[in-house]
Amino acid sequence: MAYFLKRTKTKHDVYLQIYESFYDPARKGSAHRSIRPVGYVKKLIESGIEDPMTHFQEEVDRMNAKQKEEKRKEKKRQIAEDSPERFLGYFPFKNIHDGLHVKRWIDLMQSVTGFRFNVYDLIASLVYSRIVMPCSKLKTCEEVLPRLYEGSFSLDQMYDGLEYIGQEYEKIIEIYITRWPGRIPLTRHGCTLIARTFILRSTRRMTFGKKGLQKRIAEIRSSVWAFC
Repeated sequence: MAYFLKRTKTKHDVYLQIYESFYDPARKGSAHRSIRPVGYVKKLIESGIEDPMTHFQEEVDRMNAKQKEEKRKEKKRQIAEDSPERFLGYFPFKNIHDGLHVKRWIDLMQSVTGFRFNVYDLIASLVYSRIVMPCSKLKTCEEVLPRLYEGSFSLDQMYDGLEYIGQEYEKIIEIYITRWPGRIPLTRHGCTLIARTFILRSTRRMTFGKKGLQKRIAEIRSSVWAFC
């Protein structure tokens, strides 16, 4: 459905109307109908509108833009609130993750932050979202997280949580490593490729000129190479 300005030429003037195009099930195709008569161009000019065609075309453009935005919001609402669809493919990993019992330790770390969301739940949700549908952070927040059983987060909460995780990643990794022994054998096979990718992405995202940057890059390289 869309709006357009219809111009009907008569013998002495041009008559303007705002029309709506829509799908007609009876015809099995598109149809048009008038939703607002505007008037004759000359009379509109006499009423004080200098360029009636441009004036009302801009109004039609605003109507179409508003309708497009409403459709986008409705689609987002259906996905975020009302959609009965849920992702289930991450449940085997969720079972392993829950079995590590790391939540209380991460909750303890979070206790001094003042966050109004749970960091552990955010970590779990982001990991699960990468399993079922890897995509951008914005799409993850709007379309993937609401379809998990773990609950949803706002975009600001997700960015705040990611910043905190980035600052405390060494402690978080240590918690996971200490809880892992005896559950599933760890392997270093293929670690080199993953480590090099980590270094490339980590160093690329750092702000050049920041104090201690080169030292930090060297520390990352040496620690990962030593592990591999």
